[in-house]
Amino acid sequence: MMRENFQTKHKGKDIDLYEIESPEGYRLQLANYGCRLVSLWLRDQRDRKVDVLLGYDNIGQYLTDDANLGALVGRVANRIGNASFTLDGKKYQLTKNINGKHHLHGGVEGFASAVWEVEDYTKSSIILTHKSHDGDQGYPGNLIVKAVIRWTEEDVLQTYIYATTDKPTVANLTFHPYFNLMGEGTPSLDEHKFWLDANEILEFGEDSIATGNSLAIGTTPFNFQEITSVNFQEVMKTQWGMDGEGIDHFFVLNNFDESLQEVAKAEAENGLSMEIWTNQPGLQFYTANFLDTEGKDGKHYSKHTAFCLEAQVHPNAPNISHFPSVRLAPGTTYTHHTEYRFRVAD
Repeated sequence: MMRENFQTKHKGKDIDLYEIESPEGYRLQLANYGCRLVSLWLRDQRDRKVDVLLGYDNIGQYLTDDANLGALVGRVANRIGNASFTLDGKKYQLTKNINGKHHLHGGVEGFASAVWEVEDYTKSSIILTHKSHDGDQGYPGNLIVKAVIRWTEEDVLQTYIYATTDKPTVANLTFHPYFNLMGEGTPSLDEHKFWLDANEILEFGEDSIATGNSLAIGTTPFNFQEITSVNFQEVMKTQWGMDGEGIDHFFVLNNFDESLQEVAKAEAENGLSMEIWTNQPGLQFYTANFLDTEGKDGKHYSKHTAFCLEAQVHPNAPNISHFPSVRLAPGTTYTHHTEYRFRVAD
C-alpha cells in the first residue's frame, strides 16, 4: 500500500497511513481516517504472503465508502430503532441513516468518518484518540475515545477501545473489518469454516431492528458450535425475517462474564486460522451480503466474498432494558478488549 495515496487533509485535519509489525513479520496498515484497518499481511501454510483484509488503495475511496470497511464504528454500533432512545427520562433523537428512519453505526457522520488524532506510534503499536462533542449525531455528552492497537510478542493483534464522558450517555463501539483468509479479492467464502460459541441469536423485526427476543439456534444452519462452513442456500431459506441474502445476525455468546474469552474461530483451506477473543457479550456475524465495490488493485468485491465478526453489546440496547447496558456515566470508563490470534496449520 502506497502511503502517499493516503496523505491528504480532510476538514482541516491530516490523514495518513500507518504500519505496525509483529515479531513474526505480520503487518497491519491502518489509516487515521475512521481509525480504519486497511491491510493485514500474514503468511499461509505455503509461506505465501496474504492480505486478509478488504480495503481500498487510496483515501479517496474511503471518503466515499458506505460499507465501513475496516472502520471503528460508534458512538453506538449496529442499529438503533427509530433513531431514538430515552436515557434518565429524557428522549434523544439521533441522525437517521438506514431505511430513512433508523440509526446505524453512529449515524450520518459517525466515528468511521472522523479524522482521529495519533497520540503515540511505535513499530508494533499505535494509539489514536477522538473527541465526540455533546450533541454529535444527537448523542449527549462530550465523549473522549481512545483506541489502542498493538502486536504482542506472541504475534497477537490486540485492540482496546476506551471511552469516558462528562455526562450520562451511551457507548457501544467496535471495529468493522471485512476478512477473507484466502486473501482479499477471493471471490467467495467457500474455503472457510467457522465456529461461534453461541446457541442463541437475536430476533430481528422490521428493518432488522432487534425486538428484544432471542431465538434458539438448535439444528438450524445458524449453528456454528461445531466448526462448519456457511450453507448459504439453507440460510436463505430460514432467514428469520432478515434480508434473505445471507447471515447478518447477532450471536449471543455463551458464558459471558466480562472476562476475555475465546468466542469464535475462522479457518481457511490455505492453513490460516483466526481466533477471536473478547470481553463483549455478542458478535454480529455478517457475510457481506450487499458488498459491491472496487477494492485493492481493481479487484471487485461482491457479496459473500468476506465476513465480519464484530464483538459488541446487543443492537438496539439503548431501547431494550433487559439487554446488557450501554449506559456510560461520568467517572466510569467504557472498556472494549478484542484480540485476533492467527495460526498456520503444519
